[in-house]
Amino acid sequence: MTRRAWWFGRRRMDVGRRVLITGAAGGVGRMAVQLAARAGARVIASVGTPERGAGLVELGAAEVVVGLDGVDEPLDVVLDNVGGPQLVAVWRLLAPGGTCRALVGPRGKRRFSRPVRRSRRGWLGR
Repeated sequence: MTRRAWWFGRRRMDVGRRVLITGAAGGVGRMAVQLAARAGARVIASVGTPERGAGLVELGAAEVVVGLDGVDEPLDVVLDNVGGPQLVAVWRLLAPGGTCRALVGPRGKRRFSRPVRRSRRGWLGR
């Protein structure tokens, strides 16, 4: 719960925002699904296999997808708990003004990054 404000920010988690949470089957991912759903966001939970997605709808996910299959609309917020090549793929799914927060760095090393926003002109650090 101590990272809630860091993950969601004050203005990014409004009702109806499209939020993708990668690695949603783990403990951190499940908590993020619950917090985002409670804030009123439309949560898309990304898992590695269909079996790992069991129970995420009950926690508040609007959709459960395997990898990034089926994610075709621009996203307002991405909470990346996987890292690596998937992080690059989710950046391309962000809507202009969208925010990506990576919880995992290169080669699976844990890190808590500053958010990155996509503007109409390119990428902005914040």
